[in-house]
Amino acid sequence: MYYNGGYIELTKGEYVGELVIDGISISPIVGLFFKDSGTQWLWVKRKRELEYDIESGEYKAKKPRPSFEAYLKKQINSNVAYKGEFIFFKFKYRIFAIWEENEHKKGRLNLFVERLQIEEQNIIKLINQRNN
Repeated sequence: MYYNGGYIELTKGEYVGELVIDGISISPIVGLFFKDSGTQWLWVKRKRELEYDIESGEYKAKKPRPSFEAYLKKQINSNVAYKGEFIFFKFKYRIFAIWEENEHKKGRLNLFVERLQIEEQNIIKLINQRNN
């Protein structure tokens, strides 16, 4: 079952938003659109955090935990704008995005998340192999 896990929207020149996966907030997230070999993609990842280093007197980018990133492929002739899969805490998920449109332009991009069925989970397959 899919649930509305979050969104990204254009603010101050970049797409930022929020995402919750199985009750775990991994906000803030950023979305980057790019094209590779003629295919359009959306890369959604957790925004890097800035941490102040007292010794150097500077802010340094720190990789946030838990980490998260997903590549969503643009869908042609579909109600879904982008679709992809990702792994989070060793479980596989499916994610898709739908534009929320307003009168003037495309508004925000709503993100929907679903944990894949147990038969599709690699971690469950590995556990079953060890027990046999």
